[in-house]
Formats: sequence, C-alpha cells, structure tokens
Amino acid sequence: MKELVFPKDQELFQGIDEKGAVIPFSGPDTMAARYESSLEFYRSLNDTVHVSGSSEEELKRDLSSKLRQIQSSQWESLDQVVEDASQDPIGRFPKTSYDLYLYISKRDKSRQSVTMNHFFELDQALQLYDKDLAPSGPLGKLFNEVEKKARQLRELRTKRRKLLLELPVIALQILAALLVEASGFRFVTGTESTRQILLSFAFLAFLLLGLLVPALSKVHDKNTFSGLLFHPVAVIAMVIVSWCVLGGLLVDDDILSLAFRVLFFGFYGLLVLSDLGFLLKYSRLRRKFRPLFAERAQAMYRYIRLRVLWWKNVRPGDEEPKGLQRLQKMFRDYQAFCR
Repeated sequence: MKELVFPKDQELFQGIDEKGAVIPFSGPDTMAARYESSLEFYRSLNDTVHVSGSSEEELKRDLSSKLRQIQSSQWESLDQVVEDASQDPIGRFPKTSYDLYLYISKRDKSRQSVTMNHFFELDQALQLYDKDLAPSGPLGKLFNEVEKKARQLRELRTKRRKLLLELPVIALQILAALLVEASGFRFVTGTESTRQILLSFAFLAFLLLGLLVPALSKVHDKNTFSGLLFHPVAVIAMVIVSWCVLGGLLVDDDILSLAFRVLFFGFYGLLVLSDLGFLLKYSRLRRKFRPLFAERAQAMYRYIRLRVLWWKNVRPGDEEPKGLQRLQKMFRDYQAFCR
C-alpha cells in the first residue's frame, strides 16, 4: 500500500537535519516559544483552584481531581500548539516538562507547584482506551476511530492464534472417527494386562484432548451457541459419545448407535463451522480496517515522528517515555493488520 510508504523527517518538518537534529534559531516563532507562551496563558486562566470538603482528606481528593482536569485540558490545547507550530521551522523544541505555580483556595490561599509533563500526559490520554474512553485533541482526532477497530482486531487475533492448535486437534478427532468407521475397528476395554490399561488411559487422553483444547482456548464465548457446547454436562456427555464412536464400540446399526454418531460428527462439525466463521469475521474486519487506517496513516506517522524527534533532541540518550512507546506500538499493530 502506497499509503504506508512514509517520507523522511526532512520532508515532513522544516528545520530538521539528516540526523534528525533540529537546526536552532531563536525568536518568538520557535515551537518552544509558542508552547511556553500558550502554557503561561492557560496557567493564567487557572491560576486559582477552588477546593471544597469537610475534611483534609476530602480537600485533597477534590484538589487532585481538579488539578487532573486542568492538566488534561491544558495538555490537549498544548498538543494542538505543537501540531500547529510544526508546520513552520521548528527552531527549538520545548522542554518535556514545566513547573507551574497555582494558588489553592480553601481556608486561606496557598501556593502549590504543579508539573506539566507533556509525555506523561500523553500516556495518561492513551490509558483512556483501557477504560473504554477516548481522548480528545489532535491525538483523539487521529487515533480514536482506528484504535476502536484495532482493539477488536487484537482480541480476534489472540483467539485466531489459539485456533492454530484447536483446529488440528479437532481434525484429528474427526479423522480418527472416520478411520474407525471405515475399518470397523473395535477397541476392547479391560484390565487383563498393563498394556491394556495403558492403552485405555491413552485413548481416554486422546478423547479429552479433543474436548479440553477447544474448551480451554476460550475462542468460543460463553454467551454463544458454540460456547454452550462446552458446558460441563455437555463435555461429560461427549466423552461418553466419543468413547463409543472412536472406540469402535458401536457395532450395531440401531437407533442409539446412529444417534451417537450423529452427536459426535455434529459436535465437531459445529466447532469447525464456528471456527471457520470466526476466521471469516477476522478477515472481514481486517478488510474494513485497511482503508480506515490508510486514510489516516500519513498524519499518524507525522504525529508520532514529531514527538520522537522532540524527545531525541531534548532528552538525547534517555529511554523514550511509556506513552510514546505505546503510541509507536499501536502504529506498528495497525501496519501489521494491513499486511
């Protein structure tokens, strides 16, 4: 996909050299100057925080909640400043964190230091996805819709990997039954010898494998029809049915023998159809995801690269913050779903 071929940093941003370093200049038009000016403006709008509560503990909770709201709101506005300023020569990146001073209004006014850490706030915004919420600002505009689909795909991808074990086990059970039916094999149980006992246990393990592997894979949700097949009562019943069919114990063509065969092949047939339906659902969702991501891929890449360059220029040699690492991993996931 040509949408997934990305330009060099020098093509994306003005004032970045071939090594990804910013070409410095001073003045009010640098990204840092705009960021700091906006930060001071937003600080002045919230220079006094009013808290309430009947106890010191309640005052602290109220203060913590209001400061979190202020920081989150300011971060979204400042993130937009970063995006807007990146359209011009960068000149100088902002620091990654700034100390602010707010007046806390309660019984008397006290001054408190508050830190605005841009990359910490990025991580906080991304954690909203874990709570089934969505961030706003430039991050939300670019990522919310794509991340919603990607979360569905991640869940299905995990289950799809489990099918790589489940489907061969089911196939073995069906193949064994067909061979028993075709050959007329009859498994005689008993305790005449150690060999016979071992064979009995091995055969029982083979039967349980065909039931426990699909049940433990949890590909089939409890609230679905295929999930109901793994109710404890159903599993016990299928062990008995499988013993009769795979053990070749059904030699008669009476109604009971026919019913057992129908139950056996019907059970595993439904599992196969359910698994194939699951794989089809995953494939369809991937097809829908590709154009959605492709439409935003270039803008997402630019958003991430700008912050990677910001960190590398301001904090060279330091490990990238968790939020930035998570954002890059999300983007790699999106690309993997399009392959």
